[in-house]
Amino acid sequence: MKTPLQHKVGLFESCFGDGAGKRFALVSGIHGDELDGLYLSYRLAQFLRDWESSGNPIRGHISLIPVANPLATAATERFWPFGQIDINRCFPGLDAPRDGEGAPHVWAGAIFDHLKGFDLVVDVHSSNLFLRECPQIRVLNKFRSVADDYAENANVDVVWIHDAPTVIETTLSYNLNAVGVPTLVLEMGVGLRIQKEFVDTVFEGMIHLLRKLGILSGVSSRPIRKKPHYATDRNVRYLNSGSGGFFVPDVSVGSGVHAGQQVGRILDALSGEVKEEVVSNWNGYLFTIRAH
Repeated sequence: MKTPLQHKVGLFESCFGDGAGKRFALVSGIHGDELDGLYLSYRLAQFLRDWESSGNPIRGHISLIPVANPLATAATERFWPFGQIDINRCFPGLDAPRDGEGAPHVWAGAIFDHLKGFDLVVDVHSSNLFLRECPQIRVLNKFRSVADDYAENANVDVVWIHDAPTVIETTLSYNLNAVGVPTLVLEMGVGLRIQKEFVDTVFEGMIHLLRKLGILSGVSSRPIRKKPHYATDRNVRYLNSGSGGFFVPDVSVGSGVHAGQQVGRILDALSGEVKEEVVSNWNGYLFTIRAH
């Protein structure tokens, strides 16, 4: 594809395996400000390269697409830079531009068509610039069977089974699941940052998934860290402050909290005052918090 400035842009992937078994794809960088997937792809590529070079078999096909939106990643912007269009609201995409829907929809269509034949796709995301999230799998309730089959092998803290607004129907994960390609959304970290400890944990999960699919055998890996917490729209609680200012968290994601515990403070940089001490109303597990 050519940009409006006539520069060519392409989609790059690394492939491993003999092609004789299951097909697994890891896709990241649909949003250009999400970097954890880049590091996860690097970890997997490094491992698989060394595994193959040592004469070990990879029974099947592994595809790594670290940068699914290269224009946005190069510009360190979340969206397709020409028109600020969210690629993850353009699926299943188009074969050619029409009716005011242009290059982003064609790009999305090419990604979607490429992934249709896979046995499992992991769509990796980081949060935005304002939120920090512990590693979690997100799956729509209508596709819960995908989570039941695979999520507990991903080495994540939380599996969130949720209902969603209509806009989710234009995402990559929704459309792949809708045509029968099992797809997990993996979310972690914060925008424009690499949470190395999160990625290292999830890397072990990806090895477990490849073993479950029968693509890797004989590989040793750390045991699954723990059974994930299951979140639904019925047991997720949202805590909002009642004051303006800037937020400084006092707890970390991936930890338990109890009712009455202070989780952060709203501060006034001009006066030096604490505007509000933000206190949890519930006992629970904290999997998302504002970064600032």
